[in-house]
Amino acid sequence: GCSNPELQLSENGVPSSPRTAFRKILEKSISFRTRKVCLLGGDPLFPKNIRFTQELLLLLQDNNFDVCLFTGYSITTVKSLKISSFKFVKTGKFRSDLRCKSEKTDDYIQFASSNQKLYDENLNLLSQKGRYYFNNKRNV
Repeated sequence: GCSNPELQLSENGVPSSPRTAFRKILEKSISFRTRKVCLLGGDPLFPKNIRFTQELLLLLQDNNFDVCLFTGYSITTVKSLKISSFKFVKTGKFRSDLRCKSEKTDDYIQFASSNQKLYDENLNLLSQKGRYYFNNKRNV
């Protein structure tokens, strides 16, 4: 149920350190002229990834990046990890029984399944039924 199953078992292209990952992100951010990054694939909060993720998040924060962290874990787990330095976190495993058509429009972003939720850096819920409206009047 991962949105990037090819990243779960692959060592191809996986940076050896948070600093290496940061340098690659910085290089791409310059060419794409953005300071917005999503960390996902293979779950950044999986136990073997958590230290790497925490270090990378700090590097990104120190360099004024806005980070959206995608995890299959619940918000309860995110809170228990005391992880920070992100602007948004999307939580919840993909569930095929709650599948939605993933899409982004000018009005909203729809996640892959309706159980997935978006929170801000203060862990306030921002979405409803797997959908986040850019005009906040329609969210929770």
